[in-house]
Amino acid sequence: MALSVALIAFVSFAASVHAIDCFKGQTRPCGSNIGACQAGVRVCHDGNWSDCIGGTLPSDEICDNGIDDDCDGATDECLTFAPVLIITGLLLFVIMGLLIKLGF
Repeated sequence: MALSVALIAFVSFAASVHAIDCFKGQTRPCGSNIGACQAGVRVCHDGNWSDCIGGTLPSDEICDNGIDDDCDGATDECLTFAPVLIITGLLLFVIMGLLIKLGF
């Protein structure tokens, strides 16, 4: 009986203890250095890691600016079909010009 009471008391105490993720003064890197992103640092405060400080986070991809805004390793990937559309438009323009010249 005394053992079970001691075990219950220990389990209750262990559940109430706050888990410590880190110790004062510790830092660790966060984020990435891919594309427009810049890594930052997390700092330990009261046993918990802070948010990422000093880094540049991903943003929505802006087409045709030559920058990997969303930091996924690909630049201006929203322009994937642009060359196909340009070539198709030029071909249609040439065909229409020929048809007009031939009297159609």
